[in-house]
Formats: sequence, structure tokens, C-alpha cells
Amino acid sequence: MRKRILITGGSGFLGKRLALALKDGPPVFLAAAIKANRTAKDFTGCPAFPVDIARVESIRDVMLETKPEIVFTCRTKICGPRGEAAAGVRGR
Repeated sequence: MRKRILITGGSGFLGKRLALALKDGPPVFLAAAIKANRTAKDFTGCPAFPVDIARVESIRDVMLETKPEIVFTCRTKICGPRGEAAAGVRGR
């Protein structure tokens, strides 16, 4: 059985290259910042979904749409302009 894969941070350097390495196998979906989705999709050929990682509703919507069995987290730390964690997200 081919498991569905979701890659968060799918528009970044690591996320796009992981998608390229996996895309000939199981279905691969990308979750990326809204502005970066087209670039990620064009680069990898994988469907890309907009996500605001700081909003639980946004994450829920992507999970319901893609129904992944495997999730790779390739996103970077989310920070505001002065380095503080954004919207209640606590990075380490």
C-alpha cells in the first residue's frame, strides 16, 4: 500500500528536494506559505496547499484535504520581525 505523504515547509530548500526524491512513489503533497505555493508546485510537480502554521484551523484544513499517513516537517522556525515566536507558536 502506498502511503500519502505531506511535507510541511514544502516551499523551502529541504522540503522541495524531499518532494522531488519521493514523488515517483506514493502521493506527495506540500504545505507551504500562501505566497510560495505556486513556486513549490512548479518546482516539484506536487500539489501544494496554503497553510498558516500559526493557525490550527489552517493546519486542520490541510490535514483533512490531504489525509496524510506520513508527515515530514521541513519548515523553519517561525519568528516575527524581531525574532519573537509568532502567534503563540513556540519554536526551539
